[in-house]
Amino acid sequence: MTVTSSTPPPAGGAGHAPQGVQPEPDCDLAELLLHIDGELRLFGAGGESCALGYGPDLPGGPDLWEVRPAASLLGWTAPRNVERLVVVCSGAATACDDRGRPLRWPADEDSMKPAAVSLVVAVDRQGRMVARLDAGEGVGARQPTGGRMVDILLRCLELPTPPEERDPAELLACIWLGAILATARGRHRHRGRLHWSEVLCLHPASHVLILDGGAGLPDCALETVVQRAPQIWTWGELRRATVANGSLSELCPPLLADWMDDGMYARWTMGETAPFEGLLAAVRDRVDTDAYRRLTGAFEQMALEVPSESW
Repeated sequence: MTVTSSTPPPAGGAGHAPQGVQPEPDCDLAELLLHIDGELRLFGAGGESCALGYGPDLPGGPDLWEVRPAASLLGWTAPRNVERLVVVCSGAATACDDRGRPLRWPADEDSMKPAAVSLVVAVDRQGRMVARLDAGEGVGARQPTGGRMVDILLRCLELPTPPEERDPAELLACIWLGAILATARGRHRHRGRLHWSEVLCLHPASHVLILDGGAGLPDCALETVVQRAPQIWTWGELRRATVANGSLSELCPPLLADWMDDGMYARWTMGETAPFEGLLAAVRDRVDTDAYRRLTGAFEQMALEVPSESW
């Protein structure tokens, strides 16, 4: 649903790149949340997450332009008349221990009942952010520390997301381990565990070489390719490859990769793979001893932390 106002939108479509820095809002984001508190309660009452888009403030209050499900934000670009995006969601929270398991207090069963929670996150075109959490103990404002929703809101406003600190070597390692597991599971048990030469050919860089006619490369050459791949395939190169030819499209569709920037793409693809430590543990019984030793050695050369218990 789109809510229109008496203020005409500026010329140009939503898909156009920003022409310049938008003027600062008349009030900051914290004040905006106070002004629209009634709207937030209204849209948060239904339990479905909603996104509200606001333009310049009018004499009667903030100018509401867009109301849409929060789930529809992924891949969407806000029209230029939307200067601030606000996401409101509600749910329930239960006290948990440090492993995420619900705490149990037999003497006080009421304390185990889930508490109503509402969360509001606001971002403007200057990249300023504020979050408001109400967990039944009063409302607390805070600076968001990141996450998928923050990345999505920034990209909706065509703003850059923070760079990813993790090296692309970790993503390549996870893809490699996943391919090893998939191949080993489909292998007949009488053929035994995978050997190093078989493991090497499952690296994503090896697949590219094979397509280019490099299937006959010796193992030592493939090992060099595996070591250098993370230096060549930066997050930017991986994202561009996804956009251009669908590489890694099982982790991120090309159109979505084109809408993202490098930082969001990195976090998104890493979030779509199983953790490195778990994959490595699962692979241990699927390859022979020499292959596992070489595999962990390759990861250490990539500056990936191999758990000591892996040995």
